[in-house]
Amino acid sequence: MKGLVAGFRTLCLSFVLLVAVLYVISGFATMTIGSDLRTTDMGLMPHFDTVPQSMFTAFLCFAGECIDRSGRPIPTLMAEAYGLPFVMGYVVSYMLVSMGIFNVILAVYVDITMKAAKETEAVTAEQHARESIRIARTTRELLKKFAAAYRLYQDSEASNKMSQLDFNTSSIQFTDNDIHAQI
Repeated sequence: MKGLVAGFRTLCLSFVLLVAVLYVISGFATMTIGSDLRTTDMGLMPHFDTVPQSMFTAFLCFAGECIDRSGRPIPTLMAEAYGLPFVMGYVVSYMLVSMGIFNVILAVYVDITMKAAKETEAVTAEQHARESIRIARTTRELLKKFAAAYRLYQDSEASNKMSQLDFNTSSIQFTDNDIHAQI
C-alpha cells in the first residue's frame, strides 16, 4: 500500500504520457482513416469518426481487444484495405505503446513499490534491533537476580542457616560481579 501511495504521482504522470501518445495516434488515425471511404465501406467508421472514438479504439487495440462490433479483427481488415503503410504504422505504434509505455509504467510502479518495501524493511530491522537490545537488558537483569539468589543461598549454606531466604529487592544489590561461571 505504501508503494502505491509513493508511486501515485509517477503513475499519474505515466498515464498522462499514455493519453498524450494515444491522442496523437488517434488524431492521425481520425484524419487519415476516419475520412477515407474504405473505412465506411468496411463498417469501421464508428471506430474512427472522432478523436475520442479513435482513442478508445486505439486503446482497445493496444490492450488486445481489437475487434469491431461484429467480432472481426480491425487490424486485419485495415491491413487488407490499406496495405503495407497501415501495417507499418500499426506495428510501430503498437510497439511504442504496448511494449514501450506499458512496460515503462509497470517498471516504474514496481521500482517504487520495491523502494517502499526496502524502507519498510529498514524500519522493521531497526525495530527488531531495539527489541533485541531490550530483551538482552531484561535477560541481564534476570541473570543478576539469579546470581544474587545463588549468592544468598551459598551464604546461608555456609552459615548452616537454612531458613527462608529473603529476596527483597530493596535489601539486595544486584551487580555484574554476582554473575560468574559457576552459576
